[in-house]
Formats: sequence, structure tokens, C-alpha cells
Amino acid sequence: MPNRTSLVTAVLALCAIGALSLGARAETPEDREACTPDVYAHCGDFIPDRDLIVQCLKKKVRVLSPACRTVMTRPVKRSDAGKN
Repeated sequence: MPNRTSLVTAVLALCAIGALSLGARAETPEDREACTPDVYAHCGDFIPDRDLIVQCLKKKVRVLSPACRTVMTRPVKRSDAGKN
């Protein structure tokens, strides 16, 4: 298993350059900070596949931290659709 630094780097790189899934919201550094612990706790098996991580977080929304749950459940603004 890769070390923690490698995983953090992979997640941050994917978040920074990856395309958002259709219907997903634009991400901010605060969004990534809120959800990174939940990615490791609940969806680490899907690293480095960003789309699968997002799907996993959406499926496990009930067990996410309050901060990440807020990110994953907030309404999508039309201006956010398609942004990186």
C-alpha cells in the first residue's frame, strides 16, 4: 500500500486537475479539505480514481463528517456546472 504522503499527493493532484462528474459542483480548496479525511476513512479503496471517489462519497453521505456532508449535499448552481 502506498504511504500516506503519496496518497495525499494523488488525491490533491486529482482534485486539482480532474474533470468534475456531470452534475457535480465546482470544488474549492475548502471543499477538498473538508472531505479528504472522509475519502481516507470511507473511500480509500478508490484512490486515485476521482470519479469513483465522488460516487463513493455520495453513496456514504450518511456517515460523512458534517463538513463533508455539507459539501456533498449542497445544491448545484447552474454557474458551477462544467467548471473544474
